[in-house]
Amino acid sequence: MLKKLSVFIFIFMFSFINSVNAISADNDNLEIKNGYFSFTMPAEVQGSYYVEKLNNALCISEKISHETGEGGFAFAFKIFKSPEDYVGLDGYKKIGELTDTTGALYDMVLIRPDEVRYKDGEKIAENYDKLYKLADNIEIKGINGNIFNKNQGMKGEDLYGDILKKYKKAAAENWNEVLCQKEGLGDIYEFSKEKNKSLFKKAGYAYFDINSDGIDELFIGEITKGKKQGKIFDVYTMVNRKPKHVKSGTGAYLYVCNDRFLCTKIYRSENKNYLIIDLIESNYEKPTHYLWYTYDANPNNTSAWFKDNKSISKEEYENEIAAYSYCKKFNYIPLSKVK
Repeated sequence: MLKKLSVFIFIFMFSFINSVNAISADNDNLEIKNGYFSFTMPAEVQGSYYVEKLNNALCISEKISHETGEGGFAFAFKIFKSPEDYVGLDGYKKIGELTDTTGALYDMVLIRPDEVRYKDGEKIAENYDKLYKLADNIEIKGINGNIFNKNQGMKGEDLYGDILKKYKKAAAENWNEVLCQKEGLGDIYEFSKEKNKSLFKKAGYAYFDINSDGIDELFIGEITKGKKQGKIFDVYTMVNRKPKHVKSGTGAYLYVCNDRFLCTKIYRSENKNYLIIDLIESNYEKPTHYLWYTYDANPNNTSAWFKDNKSISKEEYENEIAAYSYCKKFNYIPLSKVK
């Protein structure tokens, strides 16, 4: 059973539903629909839910909790014309795309409550749990000529094809620095200069959703044998449904840690090095600073260990950076296999 939060003040279920304009309907029907899409509720929950709908959204709540003003919001689906309209909101996650009869594209978003609330009572709690868990298994259909495609605009193979074709061509033709920069291929050429030879031949690609928004990022990196993880050359993400270059590992060792953090190790000397930890935020092309560790044994310093430029003890430093030592191993696909 989901834990019920004991919040006395009623917080309306989600911001886009206006209590005056919302239309209650279909509460005893299994098929729930608006002007764009529909879904079918299982017979076992019939009579236990309350429906609020707008033309672009459908909201399901536990019936008694909603009617008594005590919450009950379980889940909702809403379409958005722009990712900027919902990205960053708690409980909002893209699940696919809908194309309307004019060809306009919308993100279909599953909305979860950021505070679980329902009326006291064992049976009501049971009803709520069933409704909450339904959302992941609901099959949405486009109606009235609208088309819904589950997972569309989320999988790497559907998003980064044009960029990968450039990398493939660059590898085949051994592009120089000027051409790489002209074609917007991150900083991969810098790695070639470091070793005085082309690394394109050793480069591959992999997809991974590092920010858990359901949308893959693209990683271009060095193919290595065994357990050793090669350098990540370039990272791309999706911003307003278009691929954008996020970061390069030029002059550093760039890796993914704990399936969440983008870490950069910069080695200057035995007496000075850095560990920069960033996050890739959904729909944002610049990495967000999370932490910065520095080891600087300059005799003029009162301490050699720093966290975000604040002095810490050696023990703190070693314990904390240990948490970012794991390096995710990508099974890169050679660029030559790009279709």
